[in-house]
Amino acid sequence: EDPTYEPEYVDAWEVGIKKDFLSGRGRINAAVFYNDIEDIQFSVFTGTGFRVENASSAEVAGLELESFFAVTERLLLGFSMTYLDTQYGDDIPEPAPPGRELTHAPQWAGVLNLGYEHPLPGDLVGFINANWSYRDKTYVAYDIQDQQSAYDLLGLQLGVRGQDGEWDLRAWCSNCLDEDYATAFFNAPFYFDDNLDQYKGQFLAPPRTYGLTLRLAM
Repeated sequence: EDPTYEPEYVDAWEVGIKKDFLSGRGRINAAVFYNDIEDIQFSVFTGTGFRVENASSAEVAGLELESFFAVTERLLLGFSMTYLDTQYGDDIPEPAPPGRELTHAPQWAGVLNLGYEHPLPGDLVGFINANWSYRDKTYVAYDIQDQQSAYDLLGLQLGVRGQDGEWDLRAWCSNCLDEDYATAFFNAPFYFDDNLDQYKGQFLAPPRTYGLTLRLAM
């Protein structure tokens, strides 16, 4: 088969605002955007490999909001949120239905960050960082119609560093809630069954992971 395909074009429109408030203690960034995609490209699984095909169009519209605020001199809060409204055109390659939402495009996603530090005896600084993120349900493959369920992740860090910032020692945890979620689905080649149209594999994200890290400035 002819392996060539057409280029993909995107007309992107965005309008936003950036604003400081409370004498610079806080900052807010907001934007609304619209992307019109023509000749969108798809990597289509053929059973033994992949080929690239073009479809006519796709649309992505959304809102982004980001804010930072210094509650005190030592406590900093951060927040971000994204809303997406996405849609493939009517000629998306099978088996995806016309007008389906785009892959890896959750309707809602958000992040909340907290950072705090405090001076300690001996010219040391103690610090703690916490971040929580949320991701709405989403398709993680165009040709598989199962959706990844919504999930949230928690990360924590607790440590101490020198006043000069040349070293720090921290205990940390990622995916502290031990969420099970996939980063991608895929159809496995040469695996068919009368009771199963096609085997659907997954690439899983790392489970709860924790450790101790020493960083030195060289």
